[in-house]
Amino acid sequence: MSGKYDLIVVGSGPAGSAAAITASRLGLKVLILDKAQHPRVKPCGGGLTPKSRSLLKWLKVDMDDLVLSECRDVYVANYAGTFMLRSRIPLISVTKREEFDKRLFDEASMGAEYENKEVIKAINHKNHVEIITRSGETYMSSMVIAADGAPSRVAASLGLINEKSAAAVMSIAKGPSDLPCLLDFTAVKYGYAWIFPQSNGYYDIGLGSIIKQRYGSRLDEYATRWGLKNGKVLGHLIPFTNIEPVIGRTMFAGDALGVADPTTGEGIYQSMYTGIAAAYAAYASLKRGEEPVIYRRLVSNLLSNNRLANALSLFVYGLDTQFFSRFLGTTGYASSDVKELLIKLISGNTWYGGVIKFISMRMPKYAIRAIINGLT
Repeated sequence: MSGKYDLIVVGSGPAGSAAAITASRLGLKVLILDKAQHPRVKPCGGGLTPKSRSLLKWLKVDMDDLVLSECRDVYVANYAGTFMLRSRIPLISVTKREEFDKRLFDEASMGAEYENKEVIKAINHKNHVEIITRSGETYMSSMVIAADGAPSRVAASLGLINEKSAAAVMSIAKGPSDLPCLLDFTAVKYGYAWIFPQSNGYYDIGLGSIIKQRYGSRLDEYATRWGLKNGKVLGHLIPFTNIEPVIGRTMFAGDALGVADPTTGEGIYQSMYTGIAAAYAAYASLKRGEEPVIYRRLVSNLLSNNRLANALSLFVYGLDTQFFSRFLGTTGYASSDVKELLIKLISGNTWYGGVIKFISMRMPKYAIRAIINGLT
């Protein structure tokens, strides 16, 4: 049996590393357990939004040298056409996800211990949590943050399974050097494809949808349309509804919690946010000698925001893409007000409550105008 820790963090992606960085700086004795070693390939667009970069600045982790390109102009395509979002600041800063994760992990390992172990089970006790690895080791900790991705072994061992997730595939492709930063809603139903420029004619290209299928061949076809040749195609799940944030002395963060944005697919910001919040909850609860129930309150606004995003995704992928743009030839993306709102959302200057309010005020007039235009 290994020594007792204040906090064990299971997983060293953005959620786990952000949690470990925060907790160790708060003075906690932290152990990171992860079955994989860095650098490792993570299927992801690697795009950092302004709000993600703000969190990194708060964490004092410099990623500027890892940014391969910055997209101030982002093109959005659907059946009604292609529309540009233009911003003074980069809306998407493109990185290689394996380099991004390693930089965060390197910072986390400066203040936390690390062992390359696969966790298969967590057992909550009254005053501690017992962690069991595949190779048979047992670790004891006052608190645990499960940031072990989707599907989470820790969550499953405690009786929680998140069955609502989207499927996504991605690849690093090579081709023309002048392709834009693109989000394409015509590539797949109830989802979108992305093309994020890296450098020297390389692109992070992928597609994802809430309809789970094997999309590898479709991604190859999509890349060919743009004159790109895919490298290895990798797939992953994106959980977009959350499980219970905390059970006993175990908290869940990142994909293990299920906090990816159901509308945009963004997950890096949400993962770091929940990892940081879990670390603060662990610190406060240890000081009080209690279970980390405060974590529910710390993530309540984010989870409420994601539920609104889930509702909005039905409009974006269904009504706007499949009806207005496809059959009526019109779309909300043609409106300058909508573009401005999207820029604020991506930048973190508004949340989905503001978007829902905007749509509820504008939707009846917009729908009537779209139908009339579509029939004339």
